[in-house]
Amino acid sequence: MRIAITAACAATLSACGPGVTEQNLPEMLEGAANFINTDGQSMMSDEIGNARISARAEGGDTLVMRIENIPTGSYTFDPDAMRKMMRPHVCDQSGNRSVIDAGGKFRIEMISNTGKASPPFTIARCDRVSAKTRAEDVVQAFVA
Repeated sequence: MRIAITAACAATLSACGPGVTEQNLPEMLEGAANFINTDGQSMMSDEIGNARISARAEGGDTLVMRIENIPTGSYTFDPDAMRKMMRPHVCDQSGNRSVIDAGGKFRIEMISNTGKASPPFTIARCDRVSAKTRAEDVVQAFVA
């Protein structure tokens, strides 16, 4: 399930597309949020059950993606482990990388099917990372 959430987030965040600059960043983030709110749900994996996705642009430099109704019950995700696990997938998408290169950020908020919110996490830089996630990183991301 954590892998499905990771893949769905990365694919959905790629709505920004390439060609983002510091000058058009706010406009591109607004457009990406609109795309996610209208077409993003169809991009979510069936493995995430009835999860719902929404997005908004915030502060002119941040795209906030909110995923609700994730079937995790009272469990939460560790934000540091999720950031570490998500960064390679987010940064492997050229549109996402162009947002970060222009000074943009992605914040992800997750709420379980019981209303339990995991601490949000932000991806604001791309390191030299590979999309292959180590098994222990996946295990660390899911905490009680």
